[in-house]
Amino acid sequence: MKKFIEMKKSVFVTSVLATSLVFGAVGAFGATGLQKITAYLNHDIKFELNGSSWTPLNADGSKATPITYDGNTYLPARAVAEAVGTEIGWSSPTKTVFIGQGAAEAAKADAAAAPVMPKQSQYLIELKGGDKVMTAKMKAEALKLAGIYAKALETGKFTTFNAYVDKYTSKALPNSPIITGQDKLKEQFAEYVNGGKEANSAAKVKSYVAAIKKVKLSGVDVTYVSEKNEFSQTFKYGIQPPGWDAFSTFYVNFVFSAEQYGSSKYILEQVYFS
Repeated sequence: MKKFIEMKKSVFVTSVLATSLVFGAVGAFGATGLQKITAYLNHDIKFELNGSSWTPLNADGSKATPITYDGNTYLPARAVAEAVGTEIGWSSPTKTVFIGQGAAEAAKADAAAAPVMPKQSQYLIELKGGDKVMTAKMKAEALKLAGIYAKALETGKFTTFNAYVDKYTSKALPNSPIITGQDKLKEQFAEYVNGGKEANSAAKVKSYVAAIKKVKLSGVDVTYVSEKNEFSQTFKYGIQPPGWDAFSTFYVNFVFSAEQYGSSKYILEQVYFS
């Protein structure tokens, strides 16, 4: 089987995972206060509240899985505060979480000071219908993007992908986990395509493109679907063109993020190849 070499493969960093946490630390999105860590979602931990079983929930009502890091267990501060009947608020200017006294005032002030969101396309892809529905929907989108990838390899032009990004993905938004922006997605796709073309002969690129065009929906594998948290959810699909080996597989990735912190509306923030 043939092998398509991509010397410049890169993985785009997804949205920051978590903000307000309790049981050891409180974190928030801030340009200078972020520190990268490696943590784990711990599905084995159970909770009791005042002698009764308790399940922590995210703002959208989904189950919040605790994070284990450096011997501590972390949960969203809002879930814990609401469970014990305490108000919670967030002040963007001071990057302060208020639990109890001052929470209501902080929440009102933060809402009043929130920047106006830029106008978005009415065609943005939204996260709706549950994992099964979205996995199938985005699988079809992955096949569509495979064709766009083949066209870019063939022509060296990125117009079709750029139009897809403009139509279906979100701009960077204030007071939101959505920080990527469409220009970055376009830039990364161009680097990915050019890397593949530079690492392979023109004849091999032509053959690879022809194979991609033969891929059907059944040839798109669901590689990974993350658990939805209060900030984002990721879908990843692998495509191995017929007649090419496993090392020639490429992946189409989608990241949906909450439109604003605490929002139940998730829209497509990132689409990238790896």
